[in-house]
Amino acid sequence: MKTGKIRLAAIAALGFSLAFWPLILWFAQRLSDGGDEPYGLIVLCVLSLLIMRGQNHRHTRMSKGSQFAAAISFTLYILSLFGLPPMLRCIPAILCLSFYYGWHRQPGWMALLFLSLPVISSLEFYLSYPLRIISSETTRWLVWPFVNEIVREGTNLTAYGKVVGVDAPCSGIRMLWVGLVFSNILISLIRMTWIKAIVFNLFAIVILLFANSIRAALLFAPESGFIEISDTTHESIGLVSYLGAIVILIKVAMLRRGYILYKY
Repeated sequence: MKTGKIRLAAIAALGFSLAFWPLILWFAQRLSDGGDEPYGLIVLCVLSLLIMRGQNHRHTRMSKGSQFAAAISFTLYILSLFGLPPMLRCIPAILCLSFYYGWHRQPGWMALLFLSLPVISSLEFYLSYPLRIISSETTRWLVWPFVNEIVREGTNLTAYGKVVGVDAPCSGIRMLWVGLVFSNILISLIRMTWIKAIVFNLFAIVILLFANSIRAALLFAPESGFIEISDTTHESIGLVSYLGAIVILIKVAMLRRGYILYKY
């Protein structure tokens, strides 16, 4: 019986590898073309450890609903081969694997699967400007009690004739991605339900964006030339801001069932 299960698992793994080979090849090319940093591999390694440690917490048999969902997802993947770009084809592929292996019961695992994709460049293209607007406006409100003549024009902040631009690297997208990876690792360790995981991720997004705005507010004076700081201090301010956000996420996660972080 055990040999049969191992054989079935090997056949399934081989079948999925062959079916998703175009995506595997695309993933490898995207990680090595210089457009996306290969952090997705690190996420996959962490996810593999979480899955191996969490095998005892999931059902070993697929329900008929999961079988049906996996079949539908695989069908959608086959249809997606006719015209959709690889990034979109990954969606039904990930859903198929998740329903087949039971990963859909762990929202943190599924989120990490999607975050492992080379999405940073795409996020920077589509979300950079809106996030820069949010960051600059929040920064204006944070600085206003101290510099009440500060005004925002687009993504630029002006005070006393000094103009400070919130450029693309200051949008906070990369740190938002890192923060979401960390938050979903916490979700996986604590084994949150889907509703709690969604709420926690939304909370993480707000905290991380606010941390980015605090960083921009603290750097407004040196960037505008009112004071001078070293490059080390500049980088330290950003690091402390994001570490503060991470500490808040850990504290909030442990309010519910923090002891599982040690028992899992």
